[in-house]
Amino acid sequence: MLFKNFLLLFIATATTVFASYDVSSSLIHYHDFNFNVGDIAIRNGASFSLVNTFDCLFKGDLTIEEKSKLYITSTGRALILHIAGLFNKVKNDGLLVVNTLESHAAAICKILGASFVNTGDAIFAFQGRFLPPIIALTARQWQNFGRMHFLQKFPSKSLAMLGHFGGTIENHGTLCFTNQIFKQLTTIDGRGCIALEKSSSFFIENSLFPIDRRQVIYMGEGNPSIQAVVTTFPQTFKVANFGGNGAHKIGLNLPLMYFPHHDEHDWFYDEETGILTLRATEFLSQNFDIGLGYDPSKFEVCSDESVGFLWVFNGAIKYNGPAPNPGRPSICQACPGIHSAPGAEPSTTTKSIITTKTDGAVCTEVDTVIVSSDKSGSWYTTTSGASINCGTTSEAPIPNPRVTITTTWTEITTATVTETGTKTDTVIVQVPTTPNPQITVTKTWTESFITASTVTGDKTDTVIVDIPETTTSCLTTTNTWTGDYITTITTSGWIIVEVPTQNVVTIVYTDSQSTSGKTTTTPVVTAETSATTGNDNTASTTDATGKTLTTVTSSNDNTTSTG
Repeated sequence: MLFKNFLLLFIATATTVFASYDVSSSLIHYHDFNFNVGDIAIRNGASFSLVNTFDCLFKGDLTIEEKSKLYITSTGRALILHIAGLFNKVKNDGLLVVNTLESHAAAICKILGASFVNTGDAIFAFQGRFLPPIIALTARQWQNFGRMHFLQKFPSKSLAMLGHFGGTIENHGTLCFTNQIFKQLTTIDGRGCIALEKSSSFFIENSLFPIDRRQVIYMGEGNPSIQAVVTTFPQTFKVANFGGNGAHKIGLNLPLMYFPHHDEHDWFYDEETGILTLRATEFLSQNFDIGLGYDPSKFEVCSDESVGFLWVFNGAIKYNGPAPNPGRPSICQACPGIHSAPGAEPSTTTKSIITTKTDGAVCTEVDTVIVSSDKSGSWYTTTSGASINCGTTSEAPIPNPRVTITTTWTEITTATVTETGTKTDTVIVQVPTTPNPQITVTKTWTESFITASTVTGDKTDTVIVDIPETTTSCLTTTNTWTGDYITTITTSGWIIVEVPTQNVVTIVYTDSQSTSGKTTTTPVVTAETSATTGNDNTASTTDATGKTLTTVTSSNDNTTSTG
C-alpha cells in the first residue's frame, strides 16, 4: 500500500502540467519574479534581464532561442540559480549570462534535470574573492556545440562540475575556464576544445572515464595547469601551446619518480611522436601529446602550487621556453566576453519635452533621469536638473471673444490636456465678451493668486486666471474635472489662454492622441453657470439673445467638447 501511494504521488508529480511564460519583447525585471509560471522561453531576439532576483528557482523548462538573451545578474547578496526538476530541459541557442562579479557573497549555480544543450554562448561569471561559488551543471544529457565560459574575477577553490557523475558529456564546441578549476566527473566525447586561461586548472580525476583524443586542451595566457590522477592504464591527452616560459605546468597526483635500475626516468619526451610521459612508479603514469619541436634540455621537474590542487612535491613538469608551435588551434574558439545586462548598470539619460506657448514661443524642457542602486542592491529612479528654455515669440493674433480652450498646468506655459493614469484632468476657460487686444499671459502658481486646483493622487495642479483690466465687469469661468464632478470658480488671477482669430478650438483627448474640432458659433457671454448631471458634467454660458452654449466634461469617456 505504501509503495502504491508513493507511485501514485510520483506519477501525479511527474505529470503536473505547468503554464508557460514567453518573452517576445525585451523586458527588465528587478527583485522578485514568480518562477511558478512554469516553462520560460525567450523568443524573437528579445532579451530578458533579471536584476537582483536573488532566488532564481526555475520550475519548468528554459528555452533561449537564437539571437535571444537571458541575463541573470546579482550586484548585492548571494545569487541562487537552481533548475532541478527531474524532467526539466535547458536549451540555449542564443545568449545566457549569469553574472555575480559585483557581489561579494557566494553564488550557487545548479542546473540539473533531464538535459542541458548549448549551441549559443553561455557565460557564468563569479567574483570568488571571499567565498568560492558552487557550480554544478550536471544534467543527465549534456551537450555543447557552442561556447561556454566559466570565470572568476579572483581564483578560488571553486570546482566547475559538468555532467552527471559516471556519465558522458559531449563537447563539440569550446569550454573556456578563466581563474577556474574544471573537475572531470565523466567521459568526455566529441571533437572540441577545453581552454585554460590565467590561473585555471584542469583536474583529470578519474582516468577510468576516458577523454576523447580529439579533445584539445589549450593552455592560454597566465599560469594554467593540468593535473591527472595516475593509473596502470594510462591515457594520452592532447595538449596545445604548452610552454609559457615556465608558467604552464603539467603534473600528476603523485611525485615524479626515477627508477635507475630499470632505466626509467620520471619523465620522457619522445621527439619523434611529441608524446610527454610522466611517471610516478614503474606501473603508474600518464601521457600528454604536446606536439613536436620541444628541446628536452628545457624541461624541469617542479611542484605545482595551483589553487585548489593537491600540492605534490616534484609532481609536475614545466618547459622553460615558449611553445615551439604557439597559438590557439582553430578548433578552440575565442572565449566569449562579459555582456553587460540591460538595467544592471547605473545610467543617466535625458528627456526632452517640446511645447509651444500661446504667444508662439517654442519651449524645451530637459530633465535628467538617473537610475541607480544602493548598497543592498535595491534600484531606484530620480529625476533632477530640469531646465526650460524658450525661443522668441511670434506676433500674437487679435483676440476673439468666441474662444473656449482646454488646458492644464504642466509646469510649462502651454495649452494641453494632461492624462493622469486612465483619467483626464481638464480646465475650461471662457473668454470675456470684450477681450483685451493682447494675448492673455500664461502663468502658474505665483504664491499669490489661486483660482482653481486639481488634486490628482498626492499631487495638486494649480491654475491662476488673469482678467484684463478692460473686462473686469465680465467673469472668467474655470471648470476643473476632479474625477467625480465639475467645479466652477470665478475670480481673477492668471492662466494660459489661447485666442484664435476666428474659430472656436476644442482639444479632445482620446486614448493616445489629441484631436482638434472647430465651430463658428458666436456667443456673447453675459452669465456663467455650472451643473452636475449624472456622469456628464456641464458648464453653460448664455448669450444676450438667450442662446445657451454648453461645455460638457464626461468622467466616463474622459473627453471635453464645446457646442
